[in-house]
Amino acid sequence: MVLVSRKTRLAVALSILSAVHGFSMHSRVVLRRGNSPVATCALAARRVRRLHLQMTATEQDEGAAAEEAFDAAAYENVAPKPGLGLVPVRTFYPQADRIIAIGDVHGDEGALIACLRMSECIDGDGNWCGGTTNVVQIGDILDRGDEERGCMERLFNLKVQAAAAGGAVHVLLGNHEAMNVDWDFDYVGLGGFDGWESRDQLHTKPSSFLSNIFSSVASGLRGSSIPRILKDRAKAFTVGTGFAALTLSEMPLVIQIGDTVCVHGGLELRHLDSGLHLLNEEVSQWLRGSAPRPPLIDDETCPIWNRSFSAPADRPLTEKNARKLEYVLSAMGASRLIVGHTPQIGGINSFVSNLGYEVWRTDTGMSRWVKNGPIECLEILADGSARILTQTGCVPGAVRRIEENAATPVNKRANSGGGERGYTKGAAPV
Repeated sequence: MVLVSRKTRLAVALSILSAVHGFSMHSRVVLRRGNSPVATCALAARRVRRLHLQMTATEQDEGAAAEEAFDAAAYENVAPKPGLGLVPVRTFYPQADRIIAIGDVHGDEGALIACLRMSECIDGDGNWCGGTTNVVQIGDILDRGDEERGCMERLFNLKVQAAAAGGAVHVLLGNHEAMNVDWDFDYVGLGGFDGWESRDQLHTKPSSFLSNIFSSVASGLRGSSIPRILKDRAKAFTVGTGFAALTLSEMPLVIQIGDTVCVHGGLELRHLDSGLHLLNEEVSQWLRGSAPRPPLIDDETCPIWNRSFSAPADRPLTEKNARKLEYVLSAMGASRLIVGHTPQIGGINSFVSNLGYEVWRTDTGMSRWVKNGPIECLEILADGSARILTQTGCVPGAVRRIEENAATPVNKRANSGGGERGYTKGAAPV
């Protein structure tokens, strides 16, 4: 019997999902540009080859006979767990005494826990102890790392605990959350397809990997099935019924806490014209299956895709984007914007415009499945003062400030925060 590695099985399954079903973001782009389905399949085949070339002998597994099929009866619609129930999205909040902003986590629960601990928001048992603090996770919990579900459930459980103590945990929608709802699994780690099954015990039986693939292709042409190796995750992120998609429906695109605006990517003036609460509501209702897909989600200027205020990393904004920052924040009656989305190699930093409006960039690539960057979070107090919390101490916000017209990037060596991780779970990625 020919042994087929897990990486190969995932690659083939992803390619079928992309080429046959057309759900992949990349496949949609190919078809949108007018390319034929053959070109789409060729793109998928190149992905298979790239993954196959990365294989090693140690990645061989038990082969086709060990691949388990699914029992369709175990995949009934699953309601969210207690604590993950559906609640209306909210956009505007009063000024908070203390805001803690945590950037892109990407499936690294250890990095998330370290941020929560060093900001004194959880105790040694992982329970909320942050009082009236407002924690904002800026989006991109999903993809790359293998601990995505743990991150989601931890944040949503803390959301309940924080509310009971007079605080809050806000979890924003990022572009990788939207990609998973699209069944675009190109950035899912090798361990990321496990752990998304229904909460009922699965009844499994042996099944040939190749027979699964061929049957998936045949049924896929009829639009009635997907490769079985992806079934759990795809089911969980199905709009309107999947428990993960319903959980995402509680995550707004953008929120404003007093004079602080938080969004994963960025904002345009036209987003304000549409009404931020309306944008949040449209996306939430789409994820719950009660409204059509908002066209905004596929726009490169969407709040989850926009990089106007985070790129180039560690550098001043362009003059055009500096003016945009001023216009947007002025129109919202806000002083600062907090974003993620683009890794800042030198750690968390801020850009300050000539008129004193600022944007804080909080994505440090801290997931050990991304860049293993510095584990840091941002603290904003009610008086506007800011500190970067690191594992070796606190860095005054002024040290990481990039002023308009400045030519010097953030000091990567002196200000990276460094330090050892305070929590480790699972094996480090290969």
